[in-house]
Amino acid sequence: QHPNDAMLSGYGSPVQAPGRIVTATLYKTTKGFGFTLSGGDKSGQPVLIKSVKQGSPADTQGGLLAGDILVKVNGQIVSNLTHTGVVQLFKAIPNGAEARLELRRN
Repeated sequence: QHPNDAMLSGYGSPVQAPGRIVTATLYKTTKGFGFTLSGGDKSGQPVLIKSVKQGSPADTQGGLLAGDILVKVNGQIVSNLTHTGVVQLFKAIPNGAEARLELRRN
């Protein structure tokens, strides 16, 4: 295990979590990426995709699904961030720029 792999509470490390790793590249529009998040109330708790807006980049470019666990954003492990920290990470991405996501899907 890499020293920077923070633990996902209840899931072990991101590498050991159930399911398979899925990658997605999305490009931010003026309306954002088109998904909502849940979880991550405390650092170490998983942040999940709560919902995906039909026709959004999350849907058409990334194929994200509700329930996907967010593992990395642009190479940064997010399991040590809270929900608010992950939202700020996405907000900091400029319109038109890409977000490379690594997700764990059951």
